[in-house]
Amino acid sequence: MIIALVCIFYAAAVIYADILFFTVIEKIFPAGILGAAAGVGAVVSAASAMLLPLGLHYWFSPGKQSYVGIGFYAVDFSMLAANAILAYEIANGGANGIMLFWQMICPATPIIAAAGWALIFMTDSSKITREAKIALQHKQHEIFGRELEIACESPEVVEAIKQGAVDAARKYAHDMIGATYSTPTHQKANDGNFLAPAPPQKTENLNGTH
Repeated sequence: MIIALVCIFYAAAVIYADILFFTVIEKIFPAGILGAAAGVGAVVSAASAMLLPLGLHYWFSPGKQSYVGIGFYAVDFSMLAANAILAYEIANGGANGIMLFWQMICPATPIIAAAGWALIFMTDSSKITREAKIALQHKQHEIFGRELEIACESPEVVEAIKQGAVDAARKYAHDMIGATYSTPTHQKANDGNFLAPAPPQKTENLNGTH
């Protein structure tokens, strides 16, 4: 029961600050599409203030992401408070002092909140794990490439490349000129790559006998 009341009070305070910020946005931006878009952007700070406590409690990993979340939470609440003070001063005659400077910056409040969420995602533990896996795969590919270069210089691979080149040259010559080449008797055909020996040619003597 107490936790529920705390959540209600917290949400009411955030909504109150955001309503005051809406009054500032209405005075800065004209009515129409631009004003509506600015109104949507004004909700970002309030939504961040609602989600950040949940993220710190249930989502953010210990360490860097939690520190970023706490810093973002402090900045977001400071912006909500500054917007509320600015709205009060504008309603009572106009901003002055440091609030006059904040009046020039407050339209960028949604962009600052978006940058905070970007930092949250960049420090997420799943991103770090994925990057470590990619780095490991890249290292394995480098090792495989080096070993492949070494293997290509071995006598067995060099001999296989030479033999393949001879086979390709024979096939190319046969396709180009239709020539038939004899294969040495001591060398066997390898999967049909070598051409069969040419049949012996008969000769005739002057008397016409064979």
